[in-house]
Amino acid sequence: MLLKKVQEHLEIHGLDLNTYFQRIDSNKDGKLQKNEFIEAVKLMKIPNVSNADVGQVFDLIDANGDGSLTPNEFALFIQGAKKSKQERIKQVPVSIEREMRQEIQELFREFDENTDGKVSDQEIFRTMMAMGTSITLADA
Repeated sequence: MLLKKVQEHLEIHGLDLNTYFQRIDSNKDGKLQKNEFIEAVKLMKIPNVSNADVGQVFDLIDANGDGSLTPNEFALFIQGAKKSKQERIKQVPVSIEREMRQEIQELFREFDENTDGKVSDQEIFRTMMAMGTSITLADA
């Protein structure tokens, strides 16, 4: 949803990516920091989108994980709004896909305490509590 809303905002206001990027890069360092991205999205007044949601999207867009978005990362984000989920998945480089699969498998192993290949609600509950996230067993 956020992808589409940002794309629509650019189209409605007749902004190209470079102009918009420069406009929201408030400290003019050529990169978008998380707070700059959140503020830009906040100005769009998208209903039911919290700063936390926008921050999570930022983290997903930040391909190299350096805490900022380059113009290329931002452009990929915006261009991705025009494509279907399947098209976006097909464009993920094999090396990144491999890395993502490894991270998911490692995370799964952290949750799968008894190594049965399944993650129970109790395992989710215990792991989340160990990570410092307070949840109920029902939420797990």
